[in-house]
Amino acid sequence: MPNQSSVQPEVPELQLGLEHEEPYGTLQTGWVLTSDSATPITVRRPHDDPVSAFIFAPGLSAEHDSMSLPAEQAVYAGHLAVTFDYTNQWSKSALEANAKELVTVQRALQASPEDLEQNTMDLSMSGRVAILAMMMHGAPRQKSAILVAPAGFLPRDPSVRETVQHFSAEAIELGFHFVKQPLTASRVALSAYRHVARRPLGVATEFWELLHGSVHEEFLELKDSSRAPEVHLAYGDRDPLIPAEYQEEGTADMPFDSKWKYPGGHADLVFNPTISGHYFGQDDTEALEPLAA
Repeated sequence: MPNQSSVQPEVPELQLGLEHEEPYGTLQTGWVLTSDSATPITVRRPHDDPVSAFIFAPGLSAEHDSMSLPAEQAVYAGHLAVTFDYTNQWSKSALEANAKELVTVQRALQASPEDLEQNTMDLSMSGRVAILAMMMHGAPRQKSAILVAPAGFLPRDPSVRETVQHFSAEAIELGFHFVKQPLTASRVALSAYRHVARRPLGVATEFWELLHGSVHEEFLELKDSSRAPEVHLAYGDRDPLIPAEYQEEGTADMPFDSKWKYPGGHADLVFNPTISGHYFGQDDTEALEPLAA
């Protein structure tokens, strides 16, 4: 089980390039550097001083630009937004390695002059990674984590047949996104291809670990801690990869601070501004109400 002693003691260095003007503020690309790692990141800042920082953690096989849409929504709402890539090439504990990388990004922001209160928004695989990261207590200023369609709370390990069925259904969902938003879908698909080509063993190990086990015990232990941040759950009512009934059964007795069911599928955070728009107040449609505890 990950713990505070597993976090590297060295302070990561945040190294950013030139600022580029954007409608919402500025954008910089760069790296979070340690003695043995280099994590690519993009930092978006609003025109005025940010009220807090949001780190957006991507799903399996996705690069950080897949989280551009929710990151921009956050910046329009006045937050600093950071997206990043996982870089683990291969590890027997790939998800824990990813959690350490998330903590490294958090600690780099914490060491920056702004030292803002932090939040994370974690998609799919990163929902499980975020729980492991919070168990490491590497970001003492973390206020909240929003787990979107998380892969860490399945009620049981899926069978081979279920895995094939659900991933096939997810492929169809992504096909619909290609029809509705061909430019965005093509960009995300190209970035996913680059990501898998760059670290095939890492992605394969993550996939294997996601099919086995959960973070139920870790989450309960985390929420028993006096230092536990708020943890919120959001899942789609038409998610073909992790169906709503799986999320409802797997999280039935879990002490989330709130649960939200949004109208949409597994990858809607990437393609549909409604989810992040509701959260960051950038959507004019009727607000989603949290489910009863």
